[in-house]
Amino acid sequence: MKSATQVISEFMCNLSFDKIPKEVVDTIKNCVLDSVGNILGGLNTSETKAIRSAVMVDGECGGATILGIGKKVSVANAALVNTATHEGLDFTAAGADTGVETNTIPVALAVGEKERVDGKALITAITAGIETQWRIAMAFDSKGSAFKQKGFYASGVAGPWGSVATASKIVNLDKDQTTMALGLAGSQALGPIYCAYRGTVREKVLFMGMGAYTGVMATYMAKAGLKSPVDIIEADGGFLSCFSDLSKVDMATWKLREEYMSKYICYKLYPCCRYTHPYIDAALNIRRQHNVKPEDIAKITAYVPPEVYSATLKDWRPTEAMHAQFHLGWTVAAALIDGGVTIDTYEEERLDDPEIWELAQKVEYVEDSKLKARFKYTEFPPFTVPGDLAIRMKDGNEYLEKIDQPRGVATTTYEDIYEKFEKQARKVLPNDRVKKIAETCRNLEQLRDVGDLVKLTTP
Repeated sequence: MKSATQVISEFMCNLSFDKIPKEVVDTIKNCVLDSVGNILGGLNTSETKAIRSAVMVDGECGGATILGIGKKVSVANAALVNTATHEGLDFTAAGADTGVETNTIPVALAVGEKERVDGKALITAITAGIETQWRIAMAFDSKGSAFKQKGFYASGVAGPWGSVATASKIVNLDKDQTTMALGLAGSQALGPIYCAYRGTVREKVLFMGMGAYTGVMATYMAKAGLKSPVDIIEADGGFLSCFSDLSKVDMATWKLREEYMSKYICYKLYPCCRYTHPYIDAALNIRRQHNVKPEDIAKITAYVPPEVYSATLKDWRPTEAMHAQFHLGWTVAAALIDGGVTIDTYEEERLDDPEIWELAQKVEYVEDSKLKARFKYTEFPPFTVPGDLAIRMKDGNEYLEKIDQPRGVATTTYEDIYEKFEKQARKVLPNDRVKKIAETCRNLEQLRDVGDLVKLTTP
């Protein structure tokens, strides 16, 4: 009987561009545009700059480009830096609560540049990576086990699988080599949940980047003949048993070739924890519909599911961007004051804004078990990320807004994605270059050389 790893390998090796539904192709093209924007937007976070500096300590070398900077390093280090940068603003698209964009597209651009593949090969590799990572995340994170079991984070443990699947498809490994590459990457997964968002630093940026590095290195090692177990996914003491007690191995290969999970990708249109997004939408809807002014608010009540959203319920004042991105009250207050949440919301000087903190302290959290029943984000689509928000005014009026599918989780238009991309890219590139990147991504299947797209990101 074939192992789950071998089944995935066969799927990857048999996947070709002409087998991918047009709906999925269009989704992948949007994701590439979204990812390039995320990388350009994340260039100046403190974590990203530190990682980039460490990688550049020995100077430039041939291989692949650090996007937005233009310097070349080894292909594995380029994948590391670009992936970490992509995660820098916590702005990544996801599925089954794992950052499928972060660990596939920066890898595809780095390896694709080195191997000089075309746009169709790029799209195919990204699809293989997303389909693999998504299913591994579903197997690992059955019914939210990542938040309750052994303390690991879905993006950390599933990320190397997406990275190696993407890289292996571009390098064109055969079936046996692909199995070895998947095994090598799967044995090196990491990602303590504390380092993702519960600590005082945002180390998730690093372990996402290291997942990309692992995937690229595993690919080239397998090509050179390094071996690994063929049953790493389901073996006793293997991948799933190490990371979760509630895992389901059958989910790792669920409906391969039949159902493309890629078409269900959830974008992030706000640069902060996904679970704050319904409350942002609710706050903005109330603000717009009732002409709410922050100074007239007496109390804000956020109804939250027990356990699932515990990471966002912060009582202490944020002192750095990561704290604010995972601080439900602070983020809702900023949304009500600014009329939106953008990358500028979490600039360092905003953390000292007394108006935001004063309003944030009016947020009360109420656990609501009914919300937990409405939550559906770690397994099958259609996804729901619910949150209910009530705002009581000083004049006694009270407004309640219930959200099941916040923006990004609900159907997302190209215009939404372009607007997000443009705001980030214009901080780095001139307007004509921004438009050229968007045009290239919209016609990605016609691209002759991935390197041509990469060059457009250099100022």
